[in-house]
Parts: sequence; C-alpha cells; structure tokens
Amino acid sequence: MNPDTHNGYIIIPAYNAEKTLPELLQRIRACCPFHIVVVDDGSKDHSAQIAAHEGVHLIRHPKNMGKGKALQSGFKFVSKAGGDFAITLDADLQHPPEAIPGLVVKYSEAPGTFMIGRRQRDDNMPLHRQLSNYITSFLVSRRTEMTIPDVQCGFRLIPGKYLHHLFTGSKGFVFEAEMVIRLADIGVPVDFYPIPTIYLKGGHSSIAHIRDTLHFISMFTRSLFRRFS
Repeated sequence: MNPDTHNGYIIIPAYNAEKTLPELLQRIRACCPFHIVVVDDGSKDHSAQIAAHEGVHLIRHPKNMGKGKALQSGFKFVSKAGGDFAITLDADLQHPPEAIPGLVVKYSEAPGTFMIGRRQRDDNMPLHRQLSNYITSFLVSRRTEMTIPDVQCGFRLIPGKYLHHLFTGSKGFVFEAEMVIRLADIGVPVDFYPIPTIYLKGGHSSIAHIRDTLHFISMFTRSLFRRFS
C-alpha cells in the first residue's frame, strides 16, 4: 500500500495539549501524507488555536466531554469525508507518529483489519497501569474469544467502512476497550502492531483511575447483556 494513494486520516483527541501538540503535528507531517484531524475536547489552553494555526481539520467541543466522545466526533468527520481509514493517537507524545508508516504497511497486508498498537508491560509502564492493562485485556479477550494483548493502547487504525459502528458509546477512556468489543462482535478481524512503551509524567490521578475502572466494569457488563440477549 502506497500511503500517497490512500485517503487516510489521523485523529488526535486533544485536551489541554498545547505543550505537546506543536511537536506532534510537526513529527506527523515529517513522516505521513495523511489528513490530520484535531478534536479539541473543551481545552482551557491554546490547543484549538495551535491546531487552527497549523491548518489541520479542527473539531471543537464547547466543553470537556471525554476521550470517547472526542474519538466519536473524529470518526463521524472521517466517515463523512470518505476516508479509507482512521488512525488514532494521543496528543501527549505517548504514541510515536514515526510508527504510522509501518502500521499502514502492515495494514496493507490484510486490508479491512482493525489494527491496535501493542506495548510491552515493562518497566516503562507504571505498575498500576500494568495491572489495569492486564486485567482489562484479559477480560476483553475472554469476552471477544480472541487474544487481545493490549486493549488500552490508543494507537489504532480503523478501516473506514467500520467507522459508523463507532459513532456512539462511552464518554471516557473506556471507549477504547468498548471499540474492540463492538468491532469483534460484528466479525471484524483484529491484528496488532508493536510500538514503544512511553509514559510521561502527569497522567491520570488515582481518583480518575478508580473512576475509569468503574466505567469499564459498567461497559463490560452492558456488553455481556447485549451478547446474551
């Protein structure tokens, strides 16, 4: 697959990302020819102004609605634009954009596959994140009857023809696990692409971590009811 011949879109959900967004956009443009969509999720800093100045597609939420809603807004935009695929990555430089060309090459080997980044649970990942990642990945693997080694990684490629299945869903970070379940339930093949494990200072607070865990339990329970109803 020649990247220059495909109508690909990169979706960046951004919340107060002014410190990292300029570097991220510069690095993306240095290695990728794809359209860039920044979804400003009610930022209180200059994230939206930076995106507008850089000339990318900008979607603005009037208030902070959560990463899930930011992704859903991006998916709607890309679907309406007729994108061949959407690539998602975080605004905080946790996902190296230099991995995108390799991801697209791997996707070209099996077009129509939902691709998920795979990080190693090593010393670069905080211990509580390793535990959370292991538990959620195990549960989603059992739920989907597939081996999902890293259900929390936000570095992904979703084929355009499946985006309409992801227009709604959970508001927060748990939507990323929900995406895997939804696409697996309709028979979308899944594959994985290794990326470095990068964690920066200033992640979720312990309160947010507990909240996200409870949201995951709620989402997972609802998915079981849908499966057996």
